[in-house]
Amino acid sequence: MRKFVIVLTQNTASMKQWIRYFADRKFTRIFSIVEQDSFAYLPYEDNQFQQLSTDDPLPYAQKNLRGFVFRTTVQKDIPRTFWYPDGNGKNQIGGTYGQIFLNFLRRHNATFKEIDVNNNSSKFDIQTVINATIYDEIDISMNVFCYIYTLDLSYPIKIEKYSIMVALNGYVDPKEYFQRPFSMEVWTFIGLTLTYVTIMDVILKYCTNLKVIIWDSFSQNFLTFLRMPLEKPIYSAYSMHIQVTILSFILGNIYVIYFTSFLTVHIKVKQYESIDDLIQNNIRVLANSYEWSLIEKKGYFPKGFDQIVEPIDHASYYDQLYSMRNTSYAFAVGSEKSEFLLRFQSLYKKPLFKLIDDVVKSYFLGFLLPFNSPFKEILNTFIIDVRETGLIEKWERDVFAKAIKAGFKIGMDQNDRGEKKQFDPLTMEHLRFAWNCLTIGLTGAVIVFLGERLIGELVRVSKLLKR
Repeated sequence: MRKFVIVLTQNTASMKQWIRYFADRKFTRIFSIVEQDSFAYLPYEDNQFQQLSTDDPLPYAQKNLRGFVFRTTVQKDIPRTFWYPDGNGKNQIGGTYGQIFLNFLRRHNATFKEIDVNNNSSKFDIQTVINATIYDEIDISMNVFCYIYTLDLSYPIKIEKYSIMVALNGYVDPKEYFQRPFSMEVWTFIGLTLTYVTIMDVILKYCTNLKVIIWDSFSQNFLTFLRMPLEKPIYSAYSMHIQVTILSFILGNIYVIYFTSFLTVHIKVKQYESIDDLIQNNIRVLANSYEWSLIEKKGYFPKGFDQIVEPIDHASYYDQLYSMRNTSYAFAVGSEKSEFLLRFQSLYKKPLFKLIDDVVKSYFLGFLLPFNSPFKEILNTFIIDVRETGLIEKWERDVFAKAIKAGFKIGMDQNDRGEKKQFDPLTMEHLRFAWNCLTIGLTGAVIVFLGERLIGELVRVSKLLKR
């Protein structure tokens, strides 16, 4: 970038002509020597051409911008930049980068004017901001971005980590607690074992010339597995039934131990911890189409990740992201927004999302500028100063309260608000499965009893008629 030029001329008229020439080409420090006199060009002073004294230091033309009005955009992009009402009902600028820009203006005695580049549309459109900067409709946008090859970028404010925010798999529904002590494989093997024992019992009775009743064999073994008393003593196959009794004792105790512990703690399920997990489980990932187009070619992600990414337009993407209700998708998002949203969801007792460990790409965030902008030097100096003082971290903490004032809220049900509860009290809901099984069993027993009585009566009447 051109910063400094000394103009040597023979008269002030020529000096002013050359100074105007270099000023139009964005030179920020312009000095001139006319014979024995020295001059400086101060574009923001009432007297722009000032003669220098040998006793005074060289003036800094941009230290005081004398109320210069920056043309800018303030598109709603929580938590970066947004409007919010203060205690007096007046709109103020919130967001980390909005505060950086405002304090930059205060340091250099400047103001800003918001330029509507969206034609009264409230939707945040990245491309319109870029186009407005390219075509000199705005000086510096208050909305920050990563590097765009068609524009210049200020000194980096923050390193953004582009990663994935995925829905928590949560906990097991209480009505499943009776099934969860054993996995499906264990239940399958128990069922196969019960079938095998029943078949062997039938074969033994047949070989020993005992009366074979398949239902009796099944009932006896099933009651043994349930560790319940039998309806009648067993006079055959003691060795087999002793094995069944021992097996049922072991299985029963293991089941009771697990089930009892499940009633005192939540049953956790496996969470997605990496991009590979998302690929293996075919979890779709929503991405901002504009951001994804910049990252797709240079991102660091496993093979197959681009196959599960669904790029959508900016407005639709943020409607989905900020609602945090659609848990069927994961979201590709910058660390700043994900940290803000995850902190915001802590207001609710049922967190829905988490951040996985993998980082797709890291990139710098900064203010976009046209090439050779005269304000880049003072803006960069200010950013370096606030980074050294820790003010950026302070403004990041302020965002949370100001976003609430701006009316921002995650689209959860109001019933989800309140303090998080680590454990829910034991209720009848936890025993639903057991009650359902008991109800079905009793209903079946009543039906069988009534059926037996009905069949018995029909047989009795049939015999009477035959007489």
